Amino acid sequence: DAPDPVWTDGKAVVDELADADGTAGRVLPWGVPIFSQNGAMRVGWPSVFGYDSLEPAATIALASSVPDPRSTAYDILGATYVLAGGPLDDFAQGERGLALAGQRGAAWVYERARPMPIARLVYSAEIIPDDTAAINRVHDADFDPAATAILRANPPCDLGPAPATAGTADVLVHEDAYWQIATRSDAPALQVLAENAYPGWTARIDGQPAAVLTAYTAIRAVCVPAGEHLVEWRFAPRLYWVGAAVSAVGLLLLGAAVARKRTA
Repeated sequence: DAPDPVWTDGKAVVDELADADGTAGRVLPWGVPIFSQNGAMRVGWPSVFGYDSLEPAATIALASSVPDPRSTAYDILGATYVLAGGPLDDFAQGERGLALAGQRGAAWVYERARPMPIARLVYSAEIIPDDTAAINRVHDADFDPAATAILRANPPCDLGPAPATAGTADVLVHEDAYWQIATRSDAPALQVLAENAYPGWTARIDGQPAAVLTAYTAIRAVCVPAGEHLVEWRFAPRLYWVGAAVSAVGLLLLGAAVARKRTA
């Protein structure tokens, strides 16, 4: 079936915005029925909830912690736009009110006031082992997620201090199971990637294995030294290798059985 019109109409609005400024951001579907969530992938518009609506519990806990599309949680998850099937006038007020970007057919598309890059560098971290406490901290008025990450334990590296000139984290390659990010910084940092911290992701810095960290209870991070470096994220869960081994053993047993039957 074709995706719901809210997705095709909303994507048309965003395509016009992308043509105007050369960028297109991640979407937060708001009030869109759960059975329509796959529309994000169908129209090629990345959703904060992940690939094909794969929604790990940690991501949902963070995203739903404050039921408001202006929430800091959605800043952390990299939401640039909000897609809705009707006007969101109640959320257009306040310091970070939503701004209507366009309306077409079944879709209302809003721009969020504080979108964060999907890949970025952070130079300090707060250590909060308890996820509930960590999520509560995210929403404190004095917490700045652009400057500070939240981790469950001390990272295996020193961080900062933040340099006078901000570092960069540029996405060079983005595929379903592979990311390549170039970092440049005058101080050691965390490279934060606003993607689900799903089991099976590995990281390499300049070809060398690096410890994968979970930031803000739900997304991925890795330590990067000062200087210029290449960060590679690859999805390679152990289950793939277990499945391959089981399949190989099964094929060997089947081949042995066929050979034995032929010689019988």
